[in-house]
Order: sequence, then structure tokens, then C-alpha cells
Amino acid sequence: MSENFNLQNQVLSVAQFNQLIDGIVSPLQVVVEGELVQINTRSSRWFFATLKDSQASVSVFSPLNRIANWQILQEGMRVRVDGWPRLYQKTGRFSLFARSIAPAGKGALKKALEKLKKELEILGYFDPDRKRSLPTFIRRIGLITAPDSRAYSDFISILNHQLSGIKIDFYPVLVQGDGAVNSIKSALNFFNYQASQYDLVVLTRGGGSLEDLLAFNNRTVIEAVYGSRVPVLAAIGHEEDDCLVDLVADIRASTPTQAAQIINYHHQETLSIIDSLTKTMVDNYQELISNYQETVNTLVNGLSFYYRQQFRETNYLLNRFNRAIDYFFNKIETQRETLLVLEKLLLSFDYQNILKRGFTITLDSHDKIIKSPGQVSLADQIVTRFYQGKIISQVKSKNES
Repeated sequence: MSENFNLQNQVLSVAQFNQLIDGIVSPLQVVVEGELVQINTRSSRWFFATLKDSQASVSVFSPLNRIANWQILQEGMRVRVDGWPRLYQKTGRFSLFARSIAPAGKGALKKALEKLKKELEILGYFDPDRKRSLPTFIRRIGLITAPDSRAYSDFISILNHQLSGIKIDFYPVLVQGDGAVNSIKSALNFFNYQASQYDLVVLTRGGGSLEDLLAFNNRTVIEAVYGSRVPVLAAIGHEEDDCLVDLVADIRASTPTQAAQIINYHHQETLSIIDSLTKTMVDNYQELISNYQETVNTLVNGLSFYYRQQFRETNYLLNRFNRAIDYFFNKIETQRETLLVLEKLLLSFDYQNILKRGFTITLDSHDKIIKSPGQVSLADQIVTRFYQGKIISQVKSKNES
């Protein structure tokens, strides 16, 4: 109250009375159960509705972001509204400012979830064709669950038991209660903001009642999982009924332990495939190398045989060539000796040598050798050639006998 009133001695105005009553009731936190009617989500910012029973009704209002599961609320549903009374001072009309609105009873909640499930199914949220498989190589995981929870310890211990070397980045969240939806959404946004650094996001908790799992059936969380850039493995450890986050997630596990086992099995399977491929590649390369080696050996042996044959043929031809050369040089030597003999013979016929021994040659005026007197006439001019020099004379007489 902004003013102190002495109720015994003070006459209150209507406004003061309304202010007084509002000041008394507004701090009270109450839970009111009734049937929800006349739902109106004005401008997608405010939630307005009427809560009634067989005898009375009260207006309910709240910002939409305060009502985590407002999408599943429907007219005719029995709900429990947790909030504070409010008195509109100008009219004196009471209303209820809601902190949370939850279906009252398991039947109502199931009905609301079934309605949301059908809507999401029509929109293709559960379509198997849009779901992604586990990445081939899982190197880094984003883990979303409650801190110091059994879900956290079970998942970590099972996953680390295999010593797979997978890095786990833990984002602690609330998994139930008023702040759970925004907490889980913030965690998913965090890992999606760094999507390139993560291969998988694991969203898990250790089960609970349908009421406990409201955050995992909330449309805000479902849409965050649906729109995740990183594949999501959901492991909400409930024993019955479908959890909508499980249905929309890329991969589903029944418990945190099974989630870790799925990852370990996939990791081991990937390693086995790699080992098998490596062995196959090594065997193929060894076979290829062996085949190439055999081919090379065949070529080397063939070349060796060819070059040995060529060497023998070349050696044979070289020997023949050498013999031909020897024969050729022998022939040349023989011809040289013959030429020397012929040269000596020719030299012996050289008239200069004859002249040198004192003989002379007589030639007529036409430089023809005169062999008999009959070849000249009287008064013919003749030339007598000596080894050195010559004599020109005239025929005075001749004797042909």
C-alpha cells in the first residue's frame, strides 16, 4: 500500500478501498484449479483466458513467454493456475496473474499432448526422411542435462569407459520447473551457434512422470530441437508414453545409459569399418605391388634376355667385322705389295732410266719415236734426246740394212 489507513477512524474512497484490497491480496501466491475457456493469445505476446467452475469464474492473464507450454492449452481443459491475485482498481474486478498453467491430472495432460502431437505430425516434425543419422566420425559432443544428476553421471561413465577420445562439452540446465524450457532452449542455441565445432548434441534426463517431463513436451523446446543445425540425440528416461522431444529428435534412446552405449557402439563400428577398409586397402596395395613386381620382373627378365641376345648377336657381328677388317687389311697389304712390284716394273720401263744408262731416243718432228730409218726421209729434221739435253740434226744419209 502506498498509504497507511486507520480502518477504524478513516472513511475510504472507492479507489482507496480497491488499493487497500489489492495491497492485501497481490502478495499472495495461490494455485487455482478450474476449467479453461475463452483462450486469447493477443498479438502473440499476451495470454488471456477465463478460469471457471460450476459456481464462479475469474480472468487469467500473463505474458506468453511466462507460460512455457501455452501451445498445448485448449478450451475445456481442466488446469491448475499458479500465480498471484490482482484487483483492477478502477473497476474492482479480480483477475489472476499466472506464473504457470498446467493441465490438472494425467488425463488432461495426455489429451493436450496428443493434440500437440497430431499438429506436429501434420507439419512433418516426426518425418523419418528429415532425420539425420549419427555422424560417421564423432569427435565432440554437446551434453545437455541437469548438473550432478544421475543422467549426467551415467552418460559420462559409460561413454568414457570405452576410452573413445570423444570430447564432451557439458551445458547444465534445469530439466523441470518454471525455468526448464528457457534453460534447455538456451543450451540448444549455444551449441547451434557453434554448430561447426560439434558433431552431436545429446539432450537427456533420468525419466520422471508426465508432469515432470513437461519441458520435453513443450513446443518451444521441440522447435529448438527440430531446427537444430547439429544432429540431436534425445534420451529422456521415461518408461511409458511418447515424449515429443524423442519423436522429433534425429536419434532416440530410452535412457542416458543407452544413449552413451549407442554412441560407443557407433564409434566402435566406425573404427571396425576403418580397420576393415584399411586392411582391404593394404591387401589391395600389396596385391597390386606384387602384381607390379611380377610384371617388372617379367619385363626385366625379358629385357635381360633380349639384351643378352643382342649382346651375343652384336659380339658375333663384331667378330665378323673384325675378321672382315683383318681380311681387308690383308688384302690391302697384298695389293700394296703387288703395287710395289708393279711400281718397280713400271719404273724399269721408264725411258728416263734407260736414258740414264747412256741410251738415247730419236724423235721425228712430230715427237714420235723413230724405230727405223724408213720412218724418215733425207733432209728431215730429227731430235736425239739424251738423259740430260737433246741434239737437233738433219738426215744427210740413211742405211736401212
